[in-house]
Order: sequence, then structure tokens, then C-alpha cells
Amino acid sequence: SKRLSWRFGHTYSPSHKRKLIVLLEDMQHAMVSRHKDAQPAVELLRDLFTHGGYRAPADSNNWHTLEDVAPVSVLTVPSLGEAVSAAAGSCVSPRFLHHTVV
Repeated sequence: SKRLSWRFGHTYSPSHKRKLIVLLEDMQHAMVSRHKDAQPAVELLRDLFTHGGYRAPADSNNWHTLEDVAPVSVLTVPSLGEAVSAAAGSCVSPRFLHHTVV
């Protein structure tokens, strides 16, 4: 069976009245873009959690909405030895952390 069912337009949801659980582990290791000080993967997830969807570049930048999504994030708190690497750019954007519960 299909994992996501088409509802209407560009709206999709899990089939059979289920929830889609998105498990995000080690978010602090997301790659940073070399052009800007951004993390494209984290920005995509931020759009999903904030606005309920994402813009698909392969589909003429059309907006796709995902319904019934439950995010679960795991962030590792750096130890004293890892604090230097965290300061060097492996931190998660504050724009994304604003959506998490600590």
C-alpha cells in the first residue's frame, strides 16, 4: 500500500487515518551550505513544521502540503570537548530550535 495518499491539489497525508512520524536524529550534524550560512535540510524541515509543507524545486517550485505529521527530534547536547566543534558551525539554526521542546 502507499505510504502517503493524495487528498487534493498538492496535499498528501498518511493512508488509513495514520500519523506520519518524522524522526530527526543528530540534527546538529546537518550540513551547512557553502554559499550562505544556512542549513538547507534544516530549512526544509522548518518549513514543514512551521507551514505544514515544503516547496518542491523538481515540481516547478509548487508548494506541497503534508497533513498529520508528528515530528520527533533528537539533539545531542555537546560535551565540553565537543563545544569547540559546535562553535565551528555544526549547531542547529535558532530558527529551527524555536520549534522544539527542550
